[in-house]
Amino acid sequence: MNISNHYLQLSLATLILVSVGAESGVKPLTYEDIFNFEEVSDPQFSPDGKYIVYTRIFADIMTDSKYSNLWMVSFDGKNHRPLTRGNFNDSRPRWSPDGRKILFASNRQGSVQLYTIVPETKKIVQLSEMPTTPSGHAWSPDGKYINYSAFVPDKASEWINLPSPPDGAKWSKPPVFIDKLHYRFNGQYLQNGQDHLFVLSAAGGTPRQVTPRGRHYSLSPHLTTTPSWSKDSQSLIFSANLSQDYEHQPLESDLYQIEIGSGAITPLTQREGPQHSPLVSPDGNYIAYLGYEGKQYRLVTKLYVMKRDGSQSRVLTGDLDRSVSQLQWSAGSQGLFFLYADQGNTQLGYQSLQGEHNIITQDIGSSLLAYPSGAYNVSKNGRFVVTHSRPDRIGELMTGSLKDKNKGKKNKKLLVSVNADIFDHRTLGKVEEMRYNSTVDSLGIQSWIIKPPNFDPKKKYPLIVNIHGGPMSHFGEHFSLMMQVMAAQGYVVLYTNPRGSTSYGENFGEIIHKHAFPGKDFHDIESGVDTLLERGYIDKNNLFVTGISYGATMTCWIIGNTDRYRAAVPLAPVTNWYSATLTTEAPVQYKQLFGDSFPWEDHDNYFKRSPLSLVGKVKTPTLLITGDDDYRNPISESEAYFTALKLRKVDAAVIRLPDEDHTFYRRPSNTYRAIASMMSWFEQYRKGAAQ
Repeated sequence: MNISNHYLQLSLATLILVSVGAESGVKPLTYEDIFNFEEVSDPQFSPDGKYIVYTRIFADIMTDSKYSNLWMVSFDGKNHRPLTRGNFNDSRPRWSPDGRKILFASNRQGSVQLYTIVPETKKIVQLSEMPTTPSGHAWSPDGKYINYSAFVPDKASEWINLPSPPDGAKWSKPPVFIDKLHYRFNGQYLQNGQDHLFVLSAAGGTPRQVTPRGRHYSLSPHLTTTPSWSKDSQSLIFSANLSQDYEHQPLESDLYQIEIGSGAITPLTQREGPQHSPLVSPDGNYIAYLGYEGKQYRLVTKLYVMKRDGSQSRVLTGDLDRSVSQLQWSAGSQGLFFLYADQGNTQLGYQSLQGEHNIITQDIGSSLLAYPSGAYNVSKNGRFVVTHSRPDRIGELMTGSLKDKNKGKKNKKLLVSVNADIFDHRTLGKVEEMRYNSTVDSLGIQSWIIKPPNFDPKKKYPLIVNIHGGPMSHFGEHFSLMMQVMAAQGYVVLYTNPRGSTSYGENFGEIIHKHAFPGKDFHDIESGVDTLLERGYIDKNNLFVTGISYGATMTCWIIGNTDRYRAAVPLAPVTNWYSATLTTEAPVQYKQLFGDSFPWEDHDNYFKRSPLSLVGKVKTPTLLITGDDDYRNPISESEAYFTALKLRKVDAAVIRLPDEDHTFYRRPSNTYRAIASMMSWFEQYRKGAAQ
């Protein structure tokens, strides 16, 4: 089938949709809105609690890139203004302890460096001149220093003597030497080397590497976590994996203290599993941190606290059974704030050192996708700010006070809404929750439905089933640009959190691990479709299925088990767990999904859980879409499945998205193309649609 025909048909369909909307007064979302929506992230209170600086992310249709600037607003909503402008990536604003300057990272001179800006004058000063990108920057409590981490490459290997080209000769680029287990990540091939900690004077100058040279040193590889300063500004508490076998133990890390003067390192924890995100209390007496015990990947990250010297460690959230993140101490060092998701809704919680737990507010999110995201900050005088998201809103800052007696959903007010100009002129699909029991064992499953704008329950609508990635993730009560665009094309969209999803506790999340997926999660999804069909407004002859990553793998698994779907679009699937484990950027983690056995030791199990094992049964027309730079689920996984379908003469196609990694989010045009291609494919096979 000629893919170019799909694009032509899609363009015509889009023109028709816009024309009809203009005549009737209804203006649903269009593909072009992908370039129009903005995101807000990382709000930070000034030390006096009067102002908030945040990052505002936007897309430029002419350069096909995303950028971010810093904006500031007072707590009362007045004086909302940009601090920086231009097509740059300004990020991670952090107020100096005296509130006079804001430290941030930016690529405004080409490479990413550290800068300060004075809010009143907008005077920007460059502080660093690093050959590699600095990250995780923070002020010392006394305001004299700034710490950050940066990659330091190792010397090139000299084990082989390579010939040099003659003078004037134009040879190909030199070969890339690889001898590490983890040699590529997030669309890039990695250099040999390590991340190291640096300290820089707040006045600028030459940075000093404080972690030792000449020995193995690796910051916590599974999370980029910021070290925490001691109260006296003389030490840093950091998370690292100092094991010589660190490549085979990517989830292992402990907490250490390093004195910035002498470089002396003292271990603070010695436990099995990841210990990360350390945070020293304001009074200097405690260290809070995140983690869990055990070698295997766990779905519930707990909050721990210990004495400043590493003694008397204890878990604070043992009864919560939800994974927590983004710690912040209360001003009086009596407890901690954090984010956690519960049944698809991200919340700001507080846990006292005595064990009392409170929900401060809910509906936290920042991403244009319906995945867990969001940020918050709490001021010393008891004010809070969160990035807010609901199924019909995104790009908002909400504020409130901890002194407000009306705790929960209603104790916040709108401060900033950067997408109001879009929402005020668009009609969205209505979102509603649907709960049901899986037919395989009656396990309760949560899901959501998006109905097309101007939905008429007397009509029959085509259905798109969208499956989330992970499986260690979840959909939630957040705005989803992708699914709203689907609904705008006249489809009902069903998205579910089958077993294996997070935000429902450890037992629910770990049911499918170790030889158990795909499996019963297939029935969880299909039970949702059956439940929705009973409502009478779904055309059972026009069912479609899609998903990204794990969702794409499940899409391929579904069409290998049933032919009820008219067409399928897997986005970056694993189709053969044997080959994927040996070519992915995360081989140890993939191996752990199958009980930690090697593929060649357990070939039968690896293959029987692979969609490729069922490809001989597939009849569903399938379009596979994967980024050229996807090293999580390499494009070879899509190409193998595509070839198998073509050998069987099943209608199939594959699209390679250039300059795109696993997220489909690097380039706005690739997000556009992926959604547009999907909808065009579905329209091609929709029964009763104009051909």
